[in-house]
Amino acid sequence: MKKLKKLIVLIDYIGHPSMNGAYLNDRRFDALHVLLRDDKDSSFHVLLRDGKESEKVIVSIGHIEKKHGDLQQYKKYYEKFLELKQIANHAGRKVEWIDIKEDISISNLIKELENYGYIINPKYTEINIGGTNLSGCLLDAKETCVSTLAKFGFKINLILPMCAEASNSGINDLEKTWKALSIVYKHLKNNELISKVDFVYLREEIIVYK
Repeated sequence: MKKLKKLIVLIDYIGHPSMNGAYLNDRRFDALHVLLRDDKDSSFHVLLRDGKESEKVIVSIGHIEKKHGDLQQYKKYYEKFLELKQIANHAGRKVEWIDIKEDISISNLIKELENYGYIINPKYTEINIGGTNLSGCLLDAKETCVSTLAKFGFKINLILPMCAEASNSGINDLEKTWKALSIVYKHLKNNELISKVDFVYLREEIIVYK
């Protein structure tokens, strides 16, 4: 078993691209691409079960179905998501990508990771997280989400360029994101979780901690 210092969690990452603008959709997938290719952060480095070195462990939660492919925008980003998985799984990239189709409790997530030879614990593991929707599934609508992970004791880095908001009203992504962030902040503050969650924008903020 290998203790993970960091874990990347993706929640419904393809999301609802037809409800967001092209810039936000493309920005999110570029942010994930950058994270996959970033080789500078040695704290991601762990050993796989076969003894090979892995730089990152990614858990993607959410049922990704090709049947949605008849929707033009979904099909486009579904294909991008598969391409990024191929990049992650490339022999030279040293990334462990774990797909979990259904919602999962944190306790069961811990057990699932143990099946792959990894241990996570709030004492030493930080969670880097992004996905859709920022004020819904990502915040508190999933069993594994920012709120439940923080309540469990994990330190959370909410990576803003990897997040989207589609469920809230707004004439553009800026307004939707403003509304979502206000909901996220109020929820964390009211539940005394604000000290457990950092809002991260720049890649360097993920790597260099205060």
